[in-house]
Amino acid sequence: MQHVRDRDGLLVVETDTQTWTSRTVVNATGTWTQPFVPHYPGQETFLGEQLHTVDYPGPEHFRGKRVIVVGGGASAVQFLGALAPLAETVWVTRREPVWIDRDFTPEVGREVVAKVEERVRQGLPPQSVVSVTGLRLREQERAAERLGAYADRRPMFSSIEPDGVRWADAFERADVIVWATGFRPAIGHLAPLHLRSPARRDPARRHDRCRRSPRAARRLRTVSQHDRRQPGRPHRRPRGRPLAQPR
Repeated sequence: MQHVRDRDGLLVVETDTQTWTSRTVVNATGTWTQPFVPHYPGQETFLGEQLHTVDYPGPEHFRGKRVIVVGGGASAVQFLGALAPLAETVWVTRREPVWIDRDFTPEVGREVVAKVEERVRQGLPPQSVVSVTGLRLREQERAAERLGAYADRRPMFSSIEPDGVRWADAFERADVIVWATGFRPAIGHLAPLHLRSPARRDPARRHDRCRRSPRAARRLRTVSQHDRRQPGRPHRRPRGRPLAQPR
């Protein structure tokens, strides 16, 4: 899909090969193609690897390395569960994790949906998934818990240096930074509709700018078409080179 435009009150969906006109469009493009990596000072100088959830090559790739896992969601918890027995790990989050010890039953699911619905009815954007579901350790993460992978959580670092990350009062060397920092909606094709949120922002243009701006370009390295055909292949970049424009 290239664009969705308005034409005399109808929606025109344009692709490379066809064009459709409709009164209703269901946008089910998901988020997987829009990985989000926040920018921190010095990020371009890091000489190790920076991987996002979308690039995760499997736990063996990290054996014997020092790994910073950034993120407070289920993906970060699962990465730590897989990596703690094989590598030295440090967990970094913006907020204190909210742990739960109950099973995710249908009743809990309905409660979560009701919380999200109530927030949307108030005209507020939905919060993160774990803000309403909480975090729960599965059996496969118990070994990592015994190794202290979740006990030594740290707040977000203030900057990134060539060989690690720095807080105001501490430094941690790292070979790899894993950004388990989520995704943004893939809605750049809706930009011609000039949609507005209650805060008068155009979410389609905002996310498109994030993807195309020079700053965003430095956040993720290029994944070649060859690597895209081999999802399990570790993605590497030359040491000392800035992160390149994502495709």
